[in-house]
Amino acid sequence: MPADVLRGPQDEGKLIGNSGAVQAALKRGVRRNRWIADQISPMLAEGPGFGKVVGYCLHAEALPAFQAAVATHQQGERARQPQGLPR
Repeated sequence: MPADVLRGPQDEGKLIGNSGAVQAALKRGVRRNRWIADQISPMLAEGPGFGKVVGYCLHAEALPAFQAAVATHQQGERARQPQGLPR
């Protein structure tokens, strides 16, 4: 997805909102001793090296964990959906 779509109309948004949740989860995991304090972010900012970030890239090693998290979330969503009414 292009950065301008993520930023919104008139390019006023910030891409930090798209990576902020991952950063917060990393910090929370360190506080809860779930992983090491120098854990690197799985998200890499991409850009010209100055100015606005143009997008994000995911480390290849992190992809299976993200795929598993998405699958788990989707299963939970399906489980919460109301089933058909009894006849």
